[in-house]
Amino acid sequence: MAQCTGNKDDNATDDTNSAVGRALDQMVWNSIRPVSLTLGILYSVFAVGHYFLLPPHVRVPMALVAGGTSVLLFFIAVFAQRLSFCERLTYPMAFAIFSMAITNSLLHLYLTEDILQTSNVVLVIFGTSFFILSRTWFFSMLSISILSWALIVLNLGHPAHFTHFFYTVISAAVVSMVFHVVRMGSLTENERLRLLSDSQRVDNERIIRDLSRALSEIDTLKGILPLCSFCKKIRDEKGSWEHVDVYLQEHSEVDISHSMCPGCMKKNYPEEYASIYPEENE
Repeated sequence: MAQCTGNKDDNATDDTNSAVGRALDQMVWNSIRPVSLTLGILYSVFAVGHYFLLPPHVRVPMALVAGGTSVLLFFIAVFAQRLSFCERLTYPMAFAIFSMAITNSLLHLYLTEDILQTSNVVLVIFGTSFFILSRTWFFSMLSISILSWALIVLNLGHPAHFTHFFYTVISAAVVSMVFHVVRMGSLTENERLRLLSDSQRVDNERIIRDLSRALSEIDTLKGILPLCSFCKKIRDEKGSWEHVDVYLQEHSEVDISHSMCPGCMKKNYPEEYASIYPEENE
């Protein structure tokens, strides 16, 4: 079966995009523990505050939900600490944190029937835009937040200041979208530049290693070598006279392989020379 394959540039681009996406996912993963730990402490305070400060018909359910949320967030923090980076769990865990935060905010709004609690939803929207580094997940969470808020508020029967808070939520959504897109673009570009820099550094290190290896294989003889005009021996630094082949082997990494030039063969071994170079005898 024939397969459609892209060219090298396409493959390189795909590899870069994949590496950038994985790096962004790891940023989110590294944020899960501090975010869940901080929110866990915050919701612990909320649980106590809800019980003592909210109206009687609201205090118990809100305190229980906030307390349960705190326990679950602490569990996520411990789980994230003990587990190394897991790409497929990153956004499900991030979504779980978001779900608990938006549930607390919406439940507070629903039980108190106080549209002023919309401010909690706005905080969740802004926090999501900073925490999430995936457009798909971010817009999904944003849509859930806005639609859930709208359903609860409409169920309250168009309370006072509805128009004001409607525009507040829409404005928060727009601002968070702009912030998310700008932040994603900046982080993506920075990660691409980092990957390019790492690639160039690896290439430079490879070139340096190759050059160092090549230079280590070269032992250059410099200066003037005293050479006998008759026997062609070379005088070394100790004053001894050595044959050229012996001198080269001792002062360089050259391996000498003895052979015989045609002139010397003709002079010393005429018969062998005639058989090897018959054209010279014609």
